[in-house]
Amino acid sequence: MDNEIDILEEVYNIKANSKVLITSFKYNQYFFEKHIFTHFKDKSFPLILIDYNEYQNNILDSIKSKYAETKYFIEPIKVTGTFHPKLFFSISEDEAVFLIGSNNLTPAGYSTNLESIVPVTINLNDSEEKYLLIDISKVLLDLKEIIKIGRAS
Repeated sequence: MDNEIDILEEVYNIKANSKVLITSFKYNQYFFEKHIFTHFKDKSFPLILIDYNEYQNNILDSIKSKYAETKYFIEPIKVTGTFHPKLFFSISEDEAVFLIGSNNLTPAGYSTNLESIVPVTINLNDSEEKYLLIDISKVLLDLKEIIKIGRAS
């Protein structure tokens, strides 16, 4: 297929000092630390938002990690139903990258499953591209409201 996107390659193309926000339903801590966190390690403090129940299923992995909660942060999100968005958002001084997809933060989700993903890169120095930030900020504000409502219930 001509339109295949290597999700890990997209992540590795992100500047290592970028601020990173990842949302996922499922995650695999070993995969994250070995294949994604190493790219940002000591340059950024990524934030992972995951479903509360999935976090509970993996809490022992977090306890065993020497990086979780010291070099990156995991925040379990409790909502009515399931916290299911899959986003990878990064921002540096001159670039914003938004990967919107169906993939979980797992080895299969990033490498072997058939997933859909839309990569959007915005050059922050190009005034013609900055309008895209308005749409992205709306998505992030909607996500914030979902989280806020979930915490209130």
